[in-house]
Amino acid sequence: MIKSGIEVEQITSKFALLRLFIQQSAKIGRLNIHKDCEGLIMRMLNLAYGYKLVNLNEDKNSFPAVDLGELGKIAFQVTSEKTSDKVNQTLNQVLNHSLFSLYPSINIFIVGTKQTSYSINTNTLPSFEFSYKKNILDFDDLLKKIAHSEPEAISSILLLLEQELPNIFE
Repeated sequence: MIKSGIEVEQITSKFALLRLFIQQSAKIGRLNIHKDCEGLIMRMLNLAYGYKLVNLNEDKNSFPAVDLGELGKIAFQVTSEKTSDKVNQTLNQVLNHSLFSLYPSINIFIVGTKQTSYSINTNTLPSFEFSYKKNILDFDDLLKKIAHSEPEAISSILLLLEQELPNIFE
């Protein structure tokens, strides 16, 4: 079999285990993994999409509305809360803080599984466009992108997962 195909299968397994670990941790009130995932998700998005995202909470402990950003291009809210209310709350904060002027593309990454549809009642136009079909991502979306990435990116993401999540996979 082709090496990149084998690696995508390994990444798929690791995502499945990570998702299950996150769900089970939340059920017993251990939410550290959610915060820890921000950096991991940032690095995977950078490798898969070619972004240069930085963790916006490093300079300012609680940056408003978004967690990751590449100035002048794109920002992500990373959250385990997948509700329409959370999405609308995030969009309202982006508007209130005029973050769209720094980050023209606003996205939400759901740590877990996103809903199949959302009720977006926040009017983001003319400031920026937002579509739940395009701007809300989860592990499934990231995995699809990884599966169609260059072999070097696939290998780098697999190595990253093996380095960052050794306890889960032993």
